[in-house]
Amino acid sequence: MLGWQWTTLLFLLGGYLAKKRKPRKIDSRTNEKSDWTVLWRAISVAAKLYRGRFHSFPTRLPYLQKAIQCCELLRPYVEGPTILAAYLLRDILIFQPTAVYTLSDIFDTPLLHLAQVLMEEKSTLNSYLGSLSRQHSKSLSFEKKANDSVLSRSNSNLSLSSLPYPSPSLLSALDNSLNHSYGGIYTREDEMDPFSSEDDISSPHEQMEKEVSVLSRSIFLAEVLFHLLELKQLLEDGLLVQQSIRYCEYAREVVDFMRGSNVQLENEIGQLIECIQNSSMNR
Repeated sequence: MLGWQWTTLLFLLGGYLAKKRKPRKIDSRTNEKSDWTVLWRAISVAAKLYRGRFHSFPTRLPYLQKAIQCCELLRPYVEGPTILAAYLLRDILIFQPTAVYTLSDIFDTPLLHLAQVLMEEKSTLNSYLGSLSRQHSKSLSFEKKANDSVLSRSNSNLSLSSLPYPSPSLLSALDNSLNHSYGGIYTREDEMDPFSSEDDISSPHEQMEKEVSVLSRSIFLAEVLFHLLELKQLLEDGLLVQQSIRYCEYAREVVDFMRGSNVQLENEIGQLIECIQNSSMNR
């Protein structure tokens, strides 16, 4: 029997057995579909997420809610959901911050714990940036300090131009990478100054700079990780071989420079770099 005939027979047999089994409702008030139907949808969603196409969907919120439900069903079948979690994490940080808490229950990984911390600190970070911006506009002496030591805004995204990278080429490539990765983590809504008066400024400049620096480095390492995940998939499809090698060199230099900022992200980036370089040498 031909391969396609075997596939069709197995598919029909699986459908028959699933139909005979009494369906267990996921939520009888809102969903009348069986586990079989939802699992089939979950496989489709996971394939699109794995391909990095999550950002192309126009209706993000309904799709994200469906994806979370599907990921929950897929969890027993996925041993290492790092790639799936990373693609979800990248977009939840931008479009649906509260989904982090749901995903943390599904994928109990350090990567998602980091996302939860980032979202809890996001309002604090924006407050710091607002107060620094206010002080920046009032004092020429503080202007230099702000430009040299803390984050500045550029093109309505989080800019990395203030961090002292070892080479201008590395700074240019990775700053551009962050600011153009599907809108970045911070969007135009974040440009609103949360302060209504100068009395709201209560934290010392040194503490602001320290917390902004630590948070920005973790955010940036997460962005580097996501780009490596995308390049790994493209490389498996035979695309962007030379670009992947060059980006791995940049990523390794960044990890060396930021050593100790976030051990979990540094380890994951190191493993991905090794995997991509091995794949490129075998081509």
